[in-house]
Amino acid sequence: MLPKQTYHVFINNLFSSPNLFGPLQEAGHGAIGIAYPNCGITKELKLAKGKNKAGASGFKYNEVARIAWKDNSLVLFLSTVYSGADDQRTPKRRKKPADKWGQSKPIQETFGDATIKIISIPTISASYNDKMNH
Repeated sequence: MLPKQTYHVFINNLFSSPNLFGPLQEAGHGAIGIAYPNCGITKELKLAKGKNKAGASGFKYNEVARIAWKDNSLVLFLSTVYSGADDQRTPKRRKKPADKWGQSKPIQETFGDATIKIISIPTISASYNDKMNH
């Protein structure tokens, strides 16, 4: 058994689900993970992921936020820590993706002729990328 304290866990997409994040939230623990469309997320996000549309954020259910964000492709997050609100953004140094597929076109346009740019990304994405696998 883990010592009694508050934890903040980062979970990969094989284990992320609202059914896991809800009890973690009730126990006072923070959780962030990338979600598959079949993990129990809302229908709107599942459709958005399937169509790979630009992200929408702030869908909530039982205090577990479902956040979609358009990077090179659409990324779906579950979180008990972040809401996905517009004020939860972090500036990050990013390289222009080499991918020429249609789904990367929006980020390609953001870079223009620049190869490196500081871009304000959702804090949930910055936190997940910084902490996962470390």
